[in-house]
Amino acid sequence: MTILSSPSQMPNPGLLKVSGPDAEKLLEGQITCHVAKITPQQGSLAAHCNPQGRIISLFYLFFLENNYYLLMPQNMLPAAMTALQKFAVFYKVTLSNASHEMACISYTDRTAIKRPMEKLATLRVAPHCARYLALGHPSLIETLHPDMDTLSAWNDRQLSDGIPSIYPETSEKFLPHELNLEHLGALSFEKGCFTGQEIIARMQYRGKLKKRLYQAWLTTNKPPQRGADIFNEDHQQMHVCGTLVDAACLHDSNYRLLIILNDAAASRPLFLDPEQQTTLIISGESP
Repeated sequence: MTILSSPSQMPNPGLLKVSGPDAEKLLEGQITCHVAKITPQQGSLAAHCNPQGRIISLFYLFFLENNYYLLMPQNMLPAAMTALQKFAVFYKVTLSNASHEMACISYTDRTAIKRPMEKLATLRVAPHCARYLALGHPSLIETLHPDMDTLSAWNDRQLSDGIPSIYPETSEKFLPHELNLEHLGALSFEKGCFTGQEIIARMQYRGKLKKRLYQAWLTTNKPPQRGADIFNEDHQQMHVCGTLVDAACLHDSNYRLLIILNDAAASRPLFLDPEQQTTLIISGESP
């Protein structure tokens, strides 16, 4: 579990704002969390999936000043907006890039930001984490005197808590259960239908998951690429056994990874190349 001595501000956040009288209706029919339960004091991790149940975008959903804000990597905004816009045309809503309208901080000490709490949208990053995010106007966030994170430090904090992100190179590659989203509080099966629900519900109630999310370590002079294949050796042949989901540089040439692996592969030597030049070390199944 990550412990922060003071609030830490996210650098260069990507924020998609959904506003208008039909905003809740649009999102309820498209994304995986129960939008009707979202309040300024209770946001959620959520995904927007294609009809085959694969994740287009993964984000934190906030509600503030009668608008919904989807927090995601900055470079995911065009794909996320395009995917939602296909359905937004049937509703009284507006989609816009709000990345410069709001700022986001991460914190573990809730008493540290008690005074302006009523002016912030907040959420717990995952059910197993005692870490929170808060979204608010930059001028208000400045009064909390947060430390400014590097993007690597912010990403590493997410990965250490077992929370993946989706990027353009991994969009529409993964099913929600492969990224552990049911345990991260991002899936609701109490709400009505949403895009991809049939496939996702079948996995929840009748499917047997053959791939799982793991944390791993890697030392390399070549930055690992999200979406890259992971290999292992079986009967003297190299086979693809998984996918690199996300990576964060810790220091020098050391990286923390989140990877998806076939069940049988977790106990075998793993490599990022079929020539066995780059070895991964599994540190355990993601929470």
